[in-house]
Amino acid sequence: MRKYTVRRDSRDFRDLSFRSVTYVRESQLPKRVDLRGEMPPIVNQGALGSCTSNAIVSGLREFWLRKERGTSTRLSRLFHYWHERELENTVMQDSGATIRDGMKVLHKTGVCPERVWPYQIAKFREEPSPEAEWAAGYYRIDGYHRIHDLAGIKAALAEGNPVVFGIWIYSSFTGKTARTTGKIPLPNLRTDKLLGGHALLAVGYREGKRKGEGYIIARNSWGKAWGDQGYCYIPYAFFRSSKLTFDYWTGK
Repeated sequence: MRKYTVRRDSRDFRDLSFRSVTYVRESQLPKRVDLRGEMPPIVNQGALGSCTSNAIVSGLREFWLRKERGTSTRLSRLFHYWHERELENTVMQDSGATIRDGMKVLHKTGVCPERVWPYQIAKFREEPSPEAEWAAGYYRIDGYHRIHDLAGIKAALAEGNPVVFGIWIYSSFTGKTARTTGKIPLPNLRTDKLLGGHALLAVGYREGKRKGEGYIIARNSWGKAWGDQGYCYIPYAFFRSSKLTFDYWTGK
């Protein structure tokens, strides 16, 4: 059974903001960006509320590892998820986490290779080994930045930076259309049931035929059998409402 456990960040004026140095105006952005060809293989988080770690570790960090070091090393989502919960004092619970705390863990602690601390859901409460802790420092990121709006997300993607974000999951997200095509319908906020929060990784976008229309290409962590080979297409309208998406972050 899937869990939707990501929580919205609390306000923190210490957050650093992303600013594009290449695209000062939205009109300068390319019409489409697609980083899927540079992404690591899709993963499946299973029945653990570790979506933030799946997006941040197996998506964002492994992407940069491939780009910067030319290696396809798989990294430990379970290690990262334990440290997220340690930071939030919920180690013994499958509590999920905030995206900011997930980025903070990757910056301060890092993450070890998957082979050192494998993704075995039954062991999610176990403290990582000394070997895992030692290895994690090699995979830290230098920094992370908050993005404030859709234009910022597209600018980050156009510069080659995937973006972790939260999305409120309504019943329509789990329906047949999304499951078989990856096309996410806008929910009816009056009738669709809110199931909880989930973290995804934006890896591209495509402008629509009409001004203001288009969609974000997002990487999910529900396996390749879901959506379009594990990816989905989320209309821009989702990113114009805090009732639909929240907390956009990138880092490397």
